[in-house]
Amino acid sequence: MRVPISDAIHQLKGTRPSRAAVSEYQVPAAVPKPPKGMLGDAKKLFKQLAKQLAARRAATAADVHLLALYVAVHQRAEKARAKVDAFGEVVTDIRLDSNGTAHEVLRKNPWCAILETAETKLHSILRDLGLTPNARANVKATADLKENPVPLVDPEAEFFHRLDQSRSSCGSATESVRQLDDFEVPEVPLQ
Repeated sequence: MRVPISDAIHQLKGTRPSRAAVSEYQVPAAVPKPPKGMLGDAKKLFKQLAKQLAARRAATAADVHLLALYVAVHQRAEKARAKVDAFGEVVTDIRLDSNGTAHEVLRKNPWCAILETAETKLHSILRDLGLTPNARANVKATADLKENPVPLVDPEAEFFHRLDQSRSSCGSATESVRQLDDFEVPEVPLQ
């Protein structure tokens, strides 16, 4: 059985631990708040999605942008759906032939394409948030701040702190340089 490498060694080598070694997702939980200026039904939908994510322990503060995008695309889809309902999926268009004679032509309502694109984007965003049946299994629960507080650490400072710790256990760099200065190079006779 292989012994897992410590995080300090991974940082020194510039490698990452395997996915199996990562036990819990360490992003702190936070319920995103609607952006300023979001009103009415849009704000209600935003809060509804944020509440669903929080109930699944999958909400973070960074989800605000994705939720706002979902709300904007949802509004576009509702507008397109209203136009499709009003005019139908097929509309009559008048076209002129080469002689200038007008003819009625049936064609797909252009709002149908807008609606289809918006619905595809909505599904994609829901999948990214883990709110579809297939994506649910891939969502990792956020760290619970009440049970396991996650300290906020500057990654660069943490790296140099661990580097200093490893140097102290192996001897300092100046000590190694001093040993090289004491080394005498033997003279080689020229032939």
